[in-house]
Amino acid sequence: MVILPALAVGGWWFARNYLLYGELMGTHAWLSHTATVRPEPIGFLDVIPELRGLEMSYWAMFGWFNVPVAPWMYRFWWYLVRLAVVGLALVLADQWGRLFSLPPEQARKPAPRTAGLLVLAFAFLLIFGSVWRFIMIVLGSQGRYLMPAVAPISVLLMLGLSRLLPRRWTPGLAVFLNVTGLALALISLFAFILPAYATPEVVQESDLPEEMSRFNLTFEGTPIQLLGGTIEAEEAYPGKSVPVSLYWQALEPPQEDLVAFVQILGRGMEPIAGVDCYPGRGNFPPTLWQPGVIYRDRYVLPLAADAQVPTIVALHAGIHRYGGQPLTARLPSGEPAPELVLLDLVPLRPVEPLSEDVAFPVGARLGEAITLVGYDLSIGEVQPGETFTVTLVWRAEATPDTDYTVFVHLLDESGTLVAQADHPPLEGAYRTSFWAPGDVVRDPYRLTVDAAAPPRACTLLVGMYDPRTGIRLPAYDGLGTRFDNDAIVIGGVKVK
Repeated sequence: MVILPALAVGGWWFARNYLLYGELMGTHAWLSHTATVRPEPIGFLDVIPELRGLEMSYWAMFGWFNVPVAPWMYRFWWYLVRLAVVGLALVLADQWGRLFSLPPEQARKPAPRTAGLLVLAFAFLLIFGSVWRFIMIVLGSQGRYLMPAVAPISVLLMLGLSRLLPRRWTPGLAVFLNVTGLALALISLFAFILPAYATPEVVQESDLPEEMSRFNLTFEGTPIQLLGGTIEAEEAYPGKSVPVSLYWQALEPPQEDLVAFVQILGRGMEPIAGVDCYPGRGNFPPTLWQPGVIYRDRYVLPLAADAQVPTIVALHAGIHRYGGQPLTARLPSGEPAPELVLLDLVPLRPVEPLSEDVAFPVGARLGEAITLVGYDLSIGEVQPGETFTVTLVWRAEATPDTDYTVFVHLLDESGTLVAQADHPPLEGAYRTSFWAPGDVVRDPYRLTVDAAAPPRACTLLVGMYDPRTGIRLPAYDGLGTRFDNDAIVIGGVKVK
């Protein structure tokens, strides 16, 4: 009764595969034409880290794994499945106990209900095992591969949950699961799917953000203009998402569909988030634009969890032809724009504050906003021509109003400069005007000792100055005494 309808519905597909490819499933033919096959199959246990993505995408993950739903929805399903597993374990224990409590002749004949559950469990395990094997050889653990098991999963889920409740509550549980499932589906549709695929908002010139820097970039060979862009957050954190908006305008009717790229650049101008697609998240290519209309093109970009912090992240964007290089951007003057046009900047802070632990505490204050907590030293004795590292640890007490430059000088007993390093904190990656109260910055400086330096004890001096004027920031010790020349004496290094 089960096999015949299945063959009637799907038998032609197996026959077709056998005639075309010499195999019933057509698996090898598909694998030979996909770019997602792993170079080498992963191990059986290596699939376990992939199961979280498999479970999430079974319940709700849209687009190309780029449109998730709210975290609380995933948590709801996570707890629901684990409770059902506990209930199924109890059901199994019940059946096992029943098996041993019946006379042998009855135990050999499972009840129809038990036999049906065994069929469902076998169907689920067969499909789940196939997906497990599939993940071992193909990139991407997508929940859609479990869709053939929707029926057994749903029945087993209901069975497990109902075992945890009194029998009289079973009808109410069924109603709850159906109503909740419908509600979550509607929330997914209206709160996540439709906004993700909505066309860009039309805005007026007067509606552009006041804080946005205007660039009015045009792109060579096209009538497309990028007015500017904003990161719509005061600060960002690794592993979190940030909303960004670009503002496009066509000066004339575009004649070709160009691809927009949007990037968040981290330390060293390395991309830590980004997307390449037609504007409007792929839904609004330029040939649909009206000349003179300003479109707000909004994205929510998840930042890399391993992005270096603290730093300043930048919004960078442009356009290119499909499969080609970015088109040259030009300034309103007609001159080529820099290769990296930074549309907006925000600080990227660590999720947890960095440690203030140091080998050599200092506790000096620079101005009213910065404390030098202390420093670490890579070596206590150096040879002439040798390079060593001083790692300064700063703490922000307030937000400085200037981008200061740090100086680290090594002077001998006569006051002669033996080595020095002058540059903004983290070589400009985290300028002081972006610091917030409580920020801890571990700031390394590499100093190379003068090759002609004679052997003698030397002193390390540290401070900050305004690079525009050269005026040093007032420096005080822990008792409030001002250092000579506003240079903090932090310790010594011996030149051998």
